[in-house]
Amino acid sequence: SSGINAEYGGELKRMEEGLESERKAKAALDKSLRGKEAELKEANAKIQEITDAKAALDAELKKRDAELIAAQTQLEEEQESGQKKDRIIKDLNNKIHDLEEDLEVSERGGERERERE
Repeated sequence: SSGINAEYGGELKRMEEGLESERKAKAALDKSLRGKEAELKEANAKIQEITDAKAALDAELKKRDAELIAAQTQLEEEQESGQKKDRIIKDLNNKIHDLEEDLEVSERGGERERERE
């Protein structure tokens, strides 16, 4: 009877020790899992920060692109306006030149008329 009790007692002790080892292993795994979950949460927070920063940068780039397009359009309009003004000035200079020539011709004609008289 005492041999049986000793045998069962030893078996029970080994089972209890095995159970305690499994509890410790589970606790270590749980602790590791909590650590990994915290790392994952931190990584996800960083991903969100990066995503938000990228969205803000994209919005800023779109705004700058729109400003650049507006500035280019304004520059083109000003260049066209300047070209129109240059054409008007050139046309006016040509007209002035033609009028001066006509005036010279008229003056020579008038001098000839006076000389004949």
